[in-house]
Amino acid sequence: MKIRNYYLFIIILIICINSLSMKVSGKNSEGRILFTSQGNLWVINPDGTKEEKICDITDYRELLFSPSKKKLAGIKDNDLFIMNWDGTGGLNVSKSPEIECINSFSPDGDKVICAVKATMEDTRGFLGIISINGTTYVKVKEFMITPKQSISWSPDKQRVTLIVNNKLYIMSVRGEWVKNLGDENLQKINPYNPSWSPDGKRIAFRANKSGTGDLWIINIESEGHRSLYISKVLSKKSELPRAAEWSPGGEALVFEAPNQNSKENNIYMVYVDGTLKLLGKGYKPFWSLDGKKILCESEEGKLRVFNTGIYSYSSSRNYPPFWSPEFFRLAYTNPVKKEIWILDIEKNKHKFLTGRNSKVLGWLED
Repeated sequence: MKIRNYYLFIIILIICINSLSMKVSGKNSEGRILFTSQGNLWVINPDGTKEEKICDITDYRELLFSPSKKKLAGIKDNDLFIMNWDGTGGLNVSKSPEIECINSFSPDGDKVICAVKATMEDTRGFLGIISINGTTYVKVKEFMITPKQSISWSPDKQRVTLIVNNKLYIMSVRGEWVKNLGDENLQKINPYNPSWSPDGKRIAFRANKSGTGDLWIINIESEGHRSLYISKVLSKKSELPRAAEWSPGGEALVFEAPNQNSKENNIYMVYVDGTLKLLGKGYKPFWSLDGKKILCESEEGKLRVFNTGIYSYSSSRNYPPFWSPEFFRLAYTNPVKKEIWILDIEKNKHKFLTGRNSKVLGWLED
């Protein structure tokens, strides 16, 4: 009993010392929210206190926060710049004014994929893979990509998959062609928006043969492909449905599909064996980090939460930068009101943080 009380005292003492250390150093153990508003970069505590303007960013467009939560990517005068999270130390890593848009960071934050616009020399435009330190710039001229085309990274971070001219490709980050998946039958269903499975063995993709946004899956090794969902309802919006998102453990996917009787889309969860579950309505669904919940946007811009009934986890998964350090909360932008809110996942409780045409970039870890 005395030994147990002794260890309990030691644990409490350590917690108190860490808490005091945080207060003395001025650091916030809960982190801070990094966001943009009215042409400036800001930070704010998750309780709404200490809102602070960091710097002017009006010269940049398409700011994107790195998964490492340390770097920002932005386009300035059609060049790609990498800077620290506070806007300092800006480095021109493309050194040629040809960048049209930023597609994504690599999961480890070391590289950025960009769509490169057409020039006198390259009349079609192409895909660029640029390291954040500016040492490598791989130009993949075989692939012309649209500005917002979905590109999915492999779990080992060494390959990407993308669809060009109805063909599903796998390519190394060095720009080397690896594999063209599927046959003519796959091309006929008009695949788009691929998504790599967490185990690296399969790729899910949407299909648009009849304008409906079906969901298919393909085995990378055997190239066998099959449908997981076939819709009979045409998409109502001009944009094609987003890529399906794999659960952290890879046993299921979440996706949206049009609903002819509702303004909002249906949100489905489907297992890899084809078992389908309708969760509700909304847009842009994604998984919680433990797979227990699925979140999506409502027509009003707030996040809805659905229970999945499963527990799904992957130790190798890279977490999006808008999650809090303890992973129970996330900061999100209400796209309708241009406000930033915090959602407590466990309590399903929303808290308004700030407005003024704001957009969240991510959750800093002090």
